[in-house]
Amino acid sequence: HLPDEADALGAAVRAALDEAGLIGNGSLGQTLLNAGGGQAVRRDTRPDGALAALEAHGLELADLDEGLRALGDQGLRVDRAAQQLRDWVARHGRRVAAVLHLTEHLGHREDAVARPGSWSVPPAVQLRVAVDTADVLDTIIDDLTAALDAPVDRDRLAGTGAAADALYHDDDRQRLDQQAALAWRGALIPRLTALAAKPNEPAYRIRAIAESVAAALPHTPSRPEDLVAGVADLAAPHDALVEALTLRLQGGLFHPLPIAEDLDELFTSYLPGDNGEDGHLQKVLDVLGRGPRQRIDTIRSRAAQIAERGLDPKPYEGSAAVPDEKKPPPDKRKVERRHVTRDPRRLKQIGDEGESWALAAVMAPLLAMDLAERRCKIDQLTEALTGAYEGDCVDELVGRAAQACSPAVDEDEQTVALADFLHLARTSDMFGCDLLGWLPALPEEDPQPLFLEVKSTKGRSALISTHEWDEAARLGDAYAVLLVIRDKAGEPDAIELLPNPVALLDAGLLTLTPDGYELAYAIAEKRLSLGLGDEVGDLSNHLL
Repeated sequence: HLPDEADALGAAVRAALDEAGLIGNGSLGQTLLNAGGGQAVRRDTRPDGALAALEAHGLELADLDEGLRALGDQGLRVDRAAQQLRDWVARHGRRVAAVLHLTEHLGHREDAVARPGSWSVPPAVQLRVAVDTADVLDTIIDDLTAALDAPVDRDRLAGTGAAADALYHDDDRQRLDQQAALAWRGALIPRLTALAAKPNEPAYRIRAIAESVAAALPHTPSRPEDLVAGVADLAAPHDALVEALTLRLQGGLFHPLPIAEDLDELFTSYLPGDNGEDGHLQKVLDVLGRGPRQRIDTIRSRAAQIAERGLDPKPYEGSAAVPDEKKPPPDKRKVERRHVTRDPRRLKQIGDEGESWALAAVMAPLLAMDLAERRCKIDQLTEALTGAYEGDCVDELVGRAAQACSPAVDEDEQTVALADFLHLARTSDMFGCDLLGWLPALPEEDPQPLFLEVKSTKGRSALISTHEWDEAARLGDAYAVLLVIRDKAGEPDAIELLPNPVALLDAGLLTLTPDGYELAYAIAEKRLSLGLGDEVGDLSNHLL
């Protein structure tokens, strides 16, 4: 509440606030009031947004971020400088690698190819909204100057296109082309959705349209050009728009990666209604971004709590006694996008909560890796997935796996893609398991790809469906039950891994009850039992 102008003190206070730019239309105070609170404001990097206004008034966003995190907040998510770095590396990274290789300063091909991927945004500009590209390029130039032991300017990078192409092997080029294609696909889906949606469409309709748009584009495009046919169908009858998008996808403007501002400007004249900062396009982007942002925040929050409490998944101690019988790889099983009718009761909510905690637990070690190491592990997870299952939805998951370790997209997009890839049950209930994880199956063993059926329980007991048990038998050592054990308040108290439950049964460490496999075990006795549901389609994810 501002003081009344009627008295001298009130007038002086208002005059001081006005002079400081804190009150009145267009003032910092008004901008902050209009922005409100929540995570969306902490990510808003628009030039007229709250973060830009604070920065323009001299506040260091890095200091604000530090203060927020000290209070237990998740802090700011500013990606402007990182986006500029990704775009520059996508345009020029191959040529830089060629210079380093041809001058023999990095004689090994692999070292030269990896060098552009090692660059990161300087801490000084990491959280800036208004950042000069030179601030990012200067870091690259400094790195090259040190590598070459000679002054470097941008002109030295010209004319090396053929050498860059020769330096990169086919698999390198294919990987970079696929990363660019998936980045284009992700950028086009919300904008093509805005093109198809009517003004003031409800949020559920916007999400439904987005799903149709995504289905019309290849799930795993190898190159940006692979998207042209789908884009032409979705953007018809806007011939000029189709032509402009085709030019970009075919590299005619030398934009290896999509640039949001470029696409927004391109689409604006074809979209219905007002397309200002709060217009039709922004509404669609907000609706489609809201769910993933909430999901990311939940995953990060729970991963942090798991680390603080020491709840990382631990293998069942008795599993070490199970004989390791090597079996031939299982035949692939086709999976369709299908979901069983969900139980609306409290037990189902508990099961979903357990799945959410388990997802955060399996994502945490992968998110802690650098992109090169994460790509190596995800390649092994992808090989395990495609070795056991096939179908269109499996192809879609493979595309999400590629995005999860792609430097062509930002950290949030990598996190969402990783969650989509690992959370198999979110795609289909036909998998017979909930998650794919990179965990040690046995004590003192290295992590490996595991198909995980998640159970949430207050004790060490659970139900498992016949469908899940059949998958456990089919996949053998690659299958495990992951139990999220809750305390009296319903919070996770431990996360335990039961690898190859069929082998545990054969070894006498699991007992079968007459009315089903009710999973119940005790660490001290190193024995357990399972309860098997009668219906193949029974998810039985809700533990006793």
